[in-house]
Amino acid sequence: ANVRATKTIDISDFVPAASIAPMFFEKPYYVVPRKESTKAYVLLRDALAKKEALAIASFVLRTREHLVALMPVEDAIVLEILRFGHELKTPAALGLPHLPTSARGLSASSRGSSGSPSATSR
Repeated sequence: ANVRATKTIDISDFVPAASIAPMFFEKPYYVVPRKESTKAYVLLRDALAKKEALAIASFVLRTREHLVALMPVEDAIVLEILRFGHELKTPAALGLPHLPTSARGLSASSRGSSGSPSATSR
């Protein structure tokens, strides 16, 4: 069933900005206020920045309702469409190699200043 598009963003909750992992962010859009909404836009943007929070909301884009996060970015509010947990692969599903790491190997790898393998040139 198609969802009727509106020109509103319905905020349902506020969460700490660090509580949503970046892998849940799918696609960003800038939110531009209508003339009559400018004061509310500035108040929301400044409150989110001051509290280091995100607003969780729903938004209809075309004919589909999306779960989104609103975040302050400089003078703007960015609407970020969120992915759901079942849409993400887990590291275990990727077949990544697992090798036991010895304490000696860890200390040797942490000696480099950049934290990456060192390269030598001839």
